[in-house]
Amino acid sequence: MSNDYPDDCLGKAEAPSLSPALSGFKGIGTYEWLVDEDRLVWSPELMAIYGVDRAPDTERGFSDRVHPEDRTRVEAETPSFMGEGDAYEDEFRIIRPDGEVRVVHDRGLIERFENGAVRRMRGINIDITELRQNQLKTEADLRESAARLQLAYEVADIYAWDLDLRARRSVWSGGLYNLLGLKEADPASDELFFRHVHPEDEHRLRACFDEAIVSRTTFDEVFRVVRTDGEVRAVVGKGRVIEELDGEPARMIGVNYNVTDRIQALEQNHLLMQEVNHRFKNVLSLTQAIARQTMLTRPDDFLDRFTARVQALAAAQDMLVHNRWSGVHLGALVRSQLAHMEDLIDRRIRLSGPRLKIKADAAQALGMAVHELATNAGKHGALSNDAGKVDISWR
Repeated sequence: MSNDYPDDCLGKAEAPSLSPALSGFKGIGTYEWLVDEDRLVWSPELMAIYGVDRAPDTERGFSDRVHPEDRTRVEAETPSFMGEGDAYEDEFRIIRPDGEVRVVHDRGLIERFENGAVRRMRGINIDITELRQNQLKTEADLRESAARLQLAYEVADIYAWDLDLRARRSVWSGGLYNLLGLKEADPASDELFFRHVHPEDEHRLRACFDEAIVSRTTFDEVFRVVRTDGEVRAVVGKGRVIEELDGEPARMIGVNYNVTDRIQALEQNHLLMQEVNHRFKNVLSLTQAIARQTMLTRPDDFLDRFTARVQALAAAQDMLVHNRWSGVHLGALVRSQLAHMEDLIDRRIRLSGPRLKIKADAAQALGMAVHELATNAGKHGALSNDAGKVDISWR
């Protein structure tokens, strides 16, 4: 095909042909479209991209090779490009004769007659199929990576944030909105977050946050937040400045994670340790009292009687521990103190009374009393012979 045109058809300057400069580059082809003749001139490289042996005769022939999903848009853009300006750029898919789909980036220049009408459009097509495929794969990998990261955040109860320090705008993960009881439609910012910090912690937290920005140090604090429903949660916040512009901090990233359950567990453990310490002192005091009382009454058999009384105390203690110090049922307590007389229960020892639960402190003292009464009955009272009986009742 000829590329020669009469001189009187030209504008003031003839643009140099694109074909010689780009000839031979695989994946880059050149074309010319003589608009008034509706005639196309394609380079061999462009024909290779489209998988054809010859160029289409007309612009309609080119449009037929554009992917149907892109064709309407491309056909609508062409008159727009021709309407004004001297350059254009587009991207679309083509279908080769063998059915293969390729992605093409189109760039060109527009030459006009002196009256402004378009004389011809000359440009290049670059096959960017592999580039777009790699981009799609990269985007898919990034989405998959982000999904895994989000899952890890959710499992670990961690919420990420990214703060633009100049605009004071933030990007939050979905979990951070949930932590504060907010909707994701609410524009995120550090000020919005601070409005949900517990009033008793807000001043301290703001000061630590500002100091970390100014000094470029890591922000690492434990504080409380108040959800929109009024629930208070304990949170750890960590963050640091990662970007600067003109020597000033510009961006800060960080995470928050919910430690409410952990804090509550620590507080519960502290209370339990205090309770254990209190009960240990009580048991120690009671043991000392038993030792003194045993020694004062009959010192000659001190060891045997003291051992028996401590065992009675231990039995009551075991029941309390088994019931998590929430108290014991009186019937079970009495039976535990009569364990050494178990064969006499229901024969010579009769127990009666309703199902009654007593407090922990009362259980220790009452257990000791039952033990002493049973011991006396066995040595000096009704159980010291073969015929006596004992009734133990409560109401």
